Amino acid sequence: MSELFNMHKENPPIPKNMPPTAGKIAWARSIMNRIKGPIFKFKTKEGLLTKDEGPEVTKRYITLSKQLDVEYEEKIFTAWNSKNTEHAISDLKLNILAVAEGRY
Repeated sequence: MSELFNMHKENPPIPKNMPPTAGKIAWARSIMNRIKGPIFKFKTKEGLLTKDEGPEVTKRYITLSKQLDVEYEEKIFTAWNSKNTEHAISDLKLNILAVAEGRY
């Protein structure tokens, strides 16, 4: 999953009917959901994550989770939010009523 994320994070596959920003966030969340399942199953088996490769798997899971959530999703949302906030404020300052010439 880490390789998949790093390979497509600049241009993720987005469904045709989804806006680009929402599609990128949905893609990141789908990867997160795909890695959560096995980790939760590992947690139910007592001692599985503490033996042999368990600590390494846990470390890789936490690293990828942070990349997906903090570094990727929040970056995309913050950029979208600032862009659209500025656009909305400038649109709210525009006049919405106009007087047509020769009509009252």
